[in-house]
Amino acid sequence: MKHRCLLALAPLLLMLAATGHAERRYFTQYDSPAKAPEQALYYLDLPLPENPDGPGYLYRAYYRENDALYAEGARAGAGPGADWFGDWRYLYPDGDIKQRGHSDDQGRLDGDVISYFENGRIEKVKPYTAGKLDGTEKRYDEDGDLLLELPYRDGARHGMRINYYGEGGGPEGGQIYEERRYKNGDYDHFYNRYDRDGQRIGHAGYTAPGVFMAWSKDREGRYSRREASFQRDAQGRYRNDAPVWLRVIADHDGGGPPERAVLHYPREKSEWTTGFRNGKVVRLEHDVNGIPQGHRIVSQYGGGREEGRMVDGLRTGTWRGYDDQDRLISVSHFKKGRLHGEVRERSGPEGERWTYKHYRQDKQHGPWRTENADGEVLESGRYRDGVPVGEWHTLRDTGEQETATYVDGELHGEWRLRSASGALIAERHYDHGDATGTWKRFQDGELSYRATFKDGKRQGEVFEISLNGNHTFAHFQAGRLDGPYRETTPQGYPLLQGHYQDGQRHGRFVEYNAQGRVERITPYRNGQRQGEGWLRGRDGELVKARWEDGRRVTP
Repeated sequence: MKHRCLLALAPLLLMLAATGHAERRYFTQYDSPAKAPEQALYYLDLPLPENPDGPGYLYRAYYRENDALYAEGARAGAGPGADWFGDWRYLYPDGDIKQRGHSDDQGRLDGDVISYFENGRIEKVKPYTAGKLDGTEKRYDEDGDLLLELPYRDGARHGMRINYYGEGGGPEGGQIYEERRYKNGDYDHFYNRYDRDGQRIGHAGYTAPGVFMAWSKDREGRYSRREASFQRDAQGRYRNDAPVWLRVIADHDGGGPPERAVLHYPREKSEWTTGFRNGKVVRLEHDVNGIPQGHRIVSQYGGGREEGRMVDGLRTGTWRGYDDQDRLISVSHFKKGRLHGEVRERSGPEGERWTYKHYRQDKQHGPWRTENADGEVLESGRYRDGVPVGEWHTLRDTGEQETATYVDGELHGEWRLRSASGALIAERHYDHGDATGTWKRFQDGELSYRATFKDGKRQGEVFEISLNGNHTFAHFQAGRLDGPYRETTPQGYPLLQGHYQDGQRHGRFVEYNAQGRVERITPYRNGQRQGEGWLRGRDGELVKARWEDGRRVTP
C-alpha cells in the first residue's frame, strides 16, 4: 500500500524534472487523466514538489472552471487512489470545506473523516484507526438532524445500528426509527422498529436457543405479520447457529385471524401455503423444490376457488370450482396438465345452466351441450380437434330455434332461424365461412329482407323493410352501394330516389313527402352535394338552389 502510486508516476516526474518546466495536467472526479480539458473536474501542475516535512509530495489541485482550490495536503502522487499523508482536505468551488481527514505516514486513514454539505453542516463522520473503521459512524441531514449511528470494531460492523426519523431530531437524533444489532460484521438477528410516537411496531430476536421470533404491526398497533424460525442440528438440538428446520409465517389484515400462513422446511425444500377468507380455506399450496405437488386450492378473483391435485407441477385428475357462496360451478378432468375428458361449467344470470364439453389433449373434442335447470337442451353440437363441426342447434330465450352447419370450424351450407311454432324467420347460406347465395328474413310470414351474397359480400338487388315499415330497394356491387336506390312507403309511394356509384351518392336525389309531393332535389357528385337543384321555399313553392363543395350557396 505504501507509496503504491509513486512508483507509477516516477518516470513522468523524472522527465518533467529534467526539463525543468511545470506542466498542467487535467483529471476527472475519479482522479484519472481527462481525455480533454473540458471533461476535467480539476487540474494539477506537475511535477509535484517534494514534501519537506514527511513522505510524499505537496499536493494542490484546482477546479478547472474557476481555478479555486479543489484539494490540498501531502500525497503519494497524482494518480487514482494515491495515498494521503497527514492532514488533507477537499473544498467546494466557493472555498467551503467539503471533506477533511488525516492519514498516518503509511497512507492509512487515521482519525475522523468528516464530510460536509454545501451549507456547511456535517453530512457524515467516519472514525478510522490504522486504515480501518473503528468507532461510531454518524450521518446527518442538511438541517443537522442525526439520521444514523453505525458502530464499527476493527473494520467490521459491531453493535447496535440506530436509524432516526430526523426532521427536527437535532444532533442527538430524536425519535428512533429502527435498531439493528451486528456482531463481527454480521447481522445478529435482532431488531426493533418504532413509529413516530415511539411505539414499537416491529421486533425480531431469539426467545430461546434456536427459536427466532419476529413480528410487525400496522399504524393501529395491530399485527400485520408474525414469524417464527426453529433452528435444529442433526442431533435434534435447538441452537442459534444450527440450520433452520422450520419457518412459520402468518400474515394478517386488520389484526384479525391470519389471511395467509406459510410452513417452510428448508432442508426438504418443502413449503406449504394456506390462505383464509372469512374463516374458510381458499388457498392451499404445497411446493417441493419449487414444483407444485399434491392437493391444491387455487383462489379465484371474486372470492371463488378451484380444488384439485398437482403431480410434478401439472394438474391431474378431477378439479372442481366453487363460487364465493361455496356453490359448485365447474368440474374438469386433467391428464398431465391438459384438459382431457368431460368438463362441466355453470352459467346464466342465476347460474341455472350447465354446459357439458369434452376435451382431448386440451382441445375440445366430442359432444357439446348446454342445459337449463329443467334439463332442457338449449344448445348442442360437436367439436373436433378444437373446432365446431356438423349440425348445431340453439334454443334461444325467446323460444326461437337456430340451426347451423359447420365444416372445420366454419359455417357452411344452410343456416335457419325458426319461431317457437316452427315458422321460418330467417335463412342464410355460407360457403366455408363466407356469406353466399340469397339471404332472407321474414316478419309475420312476410318477406322483410332479401339480399344476394357472393364471396361474403352483397351483390345485386337488396330489399329491406325498416322498423318504421318503409321499404328500401338498392343495388350492390362487391359489397358497396352501386346503381339505382329508392325508398317507398308500405303502399309503394316514393320517399327517396337516387343513384349510388362505388358506395357514394352520385347524381340527383329526389325527396318526397308522404303524399308524394317533391320536397327537395339535391345534386351529388362523388358523395358530396354539388351543382343545381330545388327545394321548397317558405311559401311552399319549389325554388332553385345551388351547392358547392357540400355547402348550399343559394338561396
